[in-house]
Amino acid sequence: MNTQAAKIPVDSIRFPALHLQAIQGWEGGLDCTLRAVTSTGNLTLGTTWHDCETDEEWYLAIWENLSEELSSLIRKHTSARSELQDVLDWVNSIVRRLSDNYGLDN
Repeated sequence: MNTQAAKIPVDSIRFPALHLQAIQGWEGGLDCTLRAVTSTGNLTLGTTWHDCETDEEWYLAIWENLSEELSSLIRKHTSARSELQDVLDWVNSIVRRLSDNYGLDN
């Protein structure tokens, strides 16, 4: 009997509406992951990143990038902590789930 968990499909994680509301207005320029989320309502692949060999590596990388952007925002704008900390905690839980599920170290 195979007890291995099924792989989480790329582009399958949906951003909760409450978290989308919390990040509105915090997005930056064109290369900002937060902007991608707020403009599309989700976080999905797009064009291939040159340093990722698989879609799974890339999907994890964009979630990690989102985590870094949120962490940076919270450090720079302490007023954002209460507003963004729940979103950051949720994003970090997704990063851990994807890393474990895909068997990738982050």
